[in-house]
Amino acid sequence: MFGHLTSQLRDEVETVQKVLTTSDGLRNLLIVQYAALSSPSAEVPEGADDITKAAHALGQLLPRAPDKLDWQIYDHCAALTRLYAIYERFVGELVTEYVRQLPKLYQKYVDLPSSITTQHRAGIGQILLKMGEKGLYKKLEESVVVRELAAAIGGSSAYTLLADAFFVERQNLRFEILCRLFSTLGFKNPGKYINKHSAVTKFMKEERADSSSAQKELEDFIDYRNEAAHRKVENVLAIDAIGAIGRFLIALGYALADMIEQGALQRRMELEHYSLVMAILEVHYDGLVVVGIPALDISLKVGDEVVVFAKNACHRVRVESIQANGQSVQNMTGDGAVEFGIRLNKPASEGAELRRLQIPTEAPKEIQLKLEDAMPPISDAADTDISNAVESENIDSGSEDDQPNAGRSE
Repeated sequence: MFGHLTSQLRDEVETVQKVLTTSDGLRNLLIVQYAALSSPSAEVPEGADDITKAAHALGQLLPRAPDKLDWQIYDHCAALTRLYAIYERFVGELVTEYVRQLPKLYQKYVDLPSSITTQHRAGIGQILLKMGEKGLYKKLEESVVVRELAAAIGGSSAYTLLADAFFVERQNLRFEILCRLFSTLGFKNPGKYINKHSAVTKFMKEERADSSSAQKELEDFIDYRNEAAHRKVENVLAIDAIGAIGRFLIALGYALADMIEQGALQRRMELEHYSLVMAILEVHYDGLVVVGIPALDISLKVGDEVVVFAKNACHRVRVESIQANGQSVQNMTGDGAVEFGIRLNKPASEGAELRRLQIPTEAPKEIQLKLEDAMPPISDAADTDISNAVESENIDSGSEDDQPNAGRSE
């Protein structure tokens, strides 16, 4: 459901690492080969081969290259500020997409969890106070915002939600702020979920020898980022250390995306937007192979996606193989009697059910507020200080370090 966002997060983080590695390689080459590259000739020798030409081009960089430490500090600051921008934008886009889906999951505004409606109304109230021709909310029209809220509260089944109402707290997305944000969206104990997610626990096991946590990793990262953005840099992180921060952010991204997807799937199950594939009677190979009798006339083939549903589980899985009577098959149709073994890409538990998601078709609804326009500070100015410098008089909460865009100049 949110795979495109986690893929984008991973690709952008990996790009930061590639840039750091390339910059470090070039820096070391210029330093180690300084004598060889310091050619007195201003022109490439006539008839020179490609290697000589490349060496000459590198030599021309020497007089303009920064000192090693200054260069390392620049890479350190650029990488950390960029990583924060990637992280902040990912959270903003993830929440915005979920907010878009809520009217499809809850027919009327009054049906939404109270935490969502409370934050939505409070957030709109703060936005209305700050609206104007300039600033964070210049793309929003007061009359439209009020009309849409009135329609929602009035019981319209074609209501929309303003995503920006969930981002009025303009502080760095530290762990506490992150958890508070997802709590307003109706998720209980988001911090506990994040710390127990398989991607996060895998990162901790493989890359952290001490008893670290998602909170500690995120707090340390934001402290480093704030120092890079606002203060004199005292400690330059090694490339591997910055790479570890990036890998943590990817793990955190998977945890957040899975939490939201599971919440949406759980609601679909409550609305009975599914058909039963089969009850799981046995599990093998740590839950990756499940055995059961598919329901009558239910068809399934290798590569299909189904939902594992249990008391404490609700997530998508992919069918990797199917066996009937000890023979591998590519597809099957249940007759209500024959038992099948199905290998999944994620584990399931005995007693759970495999369900096929069936979302009812619905006519498209007119959306007067474009939610992508409600997120400019998250999407476009995540780690510069320009937008909040203009809006600083309108923001009265949080320290300078915890204002993502405060205190810097170009």
